[in-house]
Amino acid sequence: MQAEDVSPNRLQRDKNEVKKLLDGLKGDRVGLVLFAGDAFIQCPLTTDFGAVRLFLDVADPSMIPTPGTNFTAATQMAIRAFESVDEKARTKQTSRAVLVISDGENHVGDVDALAREFREAGVTVFTAGVGETSGVPIPLYTRGRLTGYKRNEANEVVSSRLEEDALKALGRNGAYFRIARTSSTLSQLPDVLDRMEKTEFSADVFEEYEERYQWPLALGLLLLLVESLIVDRRKKAEEPNVIPGAIQPLTRKA
Repeated sequence: MQAEDVSPNRLQRDKNEVKKLLDGLKGDRVGLVLFAGDAFIQCPLTTDFGAVRLFLDVADPSMIPTPGTNFTAATQMAIRAFESVDEKARTKQTSRAVLVISDGENHVGDVDALAREFREAGVTVFTAGVGETSGVPIPLYTRGRLTGYKRNEANEVVSSRLEEDALKALGRNGAYFRIARTSSTLSQLPDVLDRMEKTEFSADVFEEYEERYQWPLALGLLLLLVESLIVDRRKKAEEPNVIPGAIQPLTRKA
C-alpha cells in the first residue's frame, strides 16, 4: 500500500477517501479493521466519527508486520466486529455492510467462500480497488527521504499493481468501486447504502400494513350494516298506520 501510483500513496489516498465518505454518512455505526497478512480491529463500531478519523490518522503499515493481503483474516475480524455489538442494537431492521479497500494483490483466501461467509452472516460486502493495473515499483524511505525501491531475493525491483478480479468477486453481492489516479467512485457509496435502507424499510412497513388493516375494515362494514337496519326500523315506526280504502276519523274542536 506504499506504492505511489495514486497520490501521495495508496494508503494515504485510502485514508482521505474514507474521511470524505464519513461526511456522507448519517446515523450509522462505523468501525475500522486493519489488515495485511493479518488483521485486527483498530476501532470498534461507533457513532463517533471523530474517533474513527483519529484511528485512521495513526494507521500505518508497521502495525501489521506480516505482508500480504489476507482476506480470510479480514473477513473473520469484520464479522467479529459486528458480533461485539449488543443484542439490542442488532435488530432485523439494521443493515450490515462492509467496505473492503485494497489493491487485491497477493491475496490469501478463497474469495467465493468468503463472500458466502459474509452473506450467511447477513453482511453486504462492498469493495474498492486502489491503484493502477499497470504496476509501479514500491518506494523505500528513510527519515522521509527516498532511498530506493523494494527488491526481491534475486535483487529485482518489485512491482505492485491493482488486482481487480479478487475484489470484484468478494463484493459480488454489493458493489465494486475504483480509486484511481485522478478519480474515485467511492463517493457513491452513501447513496447506495441509503437506497438499501429504504428498500428494506418499505418492505417492513408494507408487511405490517397488510396484516393489520383487515379486522378494522370488517368491523367498520359491520357497523355500517347495523346502522342501516336501525334507520329502516325507525322509518317504519314513524309512518302512520293507514288502511287503504278506509275512512279515517277526524276530530274537531268544539
